[in-house]
Amino acid sequence: MFIRFCYSLLVTAGLICITMVPNHAYADALGIKNTLSTIEIYAEKMVDAALKKDGQALESINKNIQQSIDVLHNKLSAQAFDERRSRELLMAYSWTRIISIDIKQQAWIGVAIAANQLTASMIRVTNYPNLQKRDIEWMDYLAREILLLNMEGPKENRELLRARYTDLQSTWHRISNELIINFRNKPLVLKGDALMLHMKNTDNVANIIATAKKILVFVRKLENLQK
Repeated sequence: MFIRFCYSLLVTAGLICITMVPNHAYADALGIKNTLSTIEIYAEKMVDAALKKDGQALESINKNIQQSIDVLHNKLSAQAFDERRSRELLMAYSWTRIISIDIKQQAWIGVAIAANQLTASMIRVTNYPNLQKRDIEWMDYLAREILLLNMEGPKENRELLRARYTDLQSTWHRISNELIINFRNKPLVLKGDALMLHMKNTDNVANIIATAKKILVFVRKLENLQK
């Protein structure tokens, strides 16, 4: 848990937008983007499998993640060096090592938290078409993080949770400001505001977990706006 906490501190400052190299061929950029998306999807599936305590599924997903990260490493190696991008790739390898250890120890929540941190690394190195798309993905990560950290132990993760709550509120604020430009989105904005307010005003762990799950469902609706 201490190792994961140390790694987690690196993302408490929020989302860093990293632009992938725009001067390379379109096919290379698309290949990198697809690989990042694949890893993120696998990581989210890993969270679900961990919460179901499905060790066999976790082993299979973990192999897929490691293979995909190796593919990503090879793709990025052919491009100009970028310090922040390389740091995120190193973090990704670190999270997979923690995941492997936690799977062997059947530390299911630990696996889920590490997998979610892996999604954070993928989000930070993805070149999204717009800020709103990026923020929606970051909101998804934050809601899942709040859910998992509360499941693991709200007291032990108190400071980390405080940072995540603040980040969630500010991320939603940016998203809602963009959404409200279109009046048809007002019901969606009101729903999001209500969820954020409830999350902010409750200190009951069960209510926080339930609200985090509702926010994850709400994020799916936000994602549909981008399609």
